[in-house]
This record gives sequence, C-alpha cells and structure tokens, in this order.
Amino acid sequence: MTIDHIYPRSKGGADDPENLQFLCAACNSTKGDRTQAYLIQVLKEQGVRHE
Repeated sequence: MTIDHIYPRSKGGADDPENLQFLCAACNSTKGDRTQAYLIQVLKEQGVRHE
C-alpha cells in the first residue's frame, strides 16, 4: 500500500489528512499526478475491482 494525494500536490493539493488515501502500488502508478476521477474512470474502463 502507498499513500496518495487525492488532489495531486503538483496541482496545488495539500498534505492535509483529508487529501490523503491509501492506494495499491499499481493504482498509484496508474494515477500518477492526475485526479481521483481519472483513476476511477481508468479502473472502470479496465473492469478492475478492488475488495
């Protein structure tokens, strides 16, 4: 598991706990410096489900 910024720091996101989430390494890599909405869309398109 990795800690990810929901709204990327590179786009002005804060280090506040409300802006942090745990992601698996693969999802964090896919998301990169993009938004949470981007990651959700990619996962839906790929049919990926995490439990």
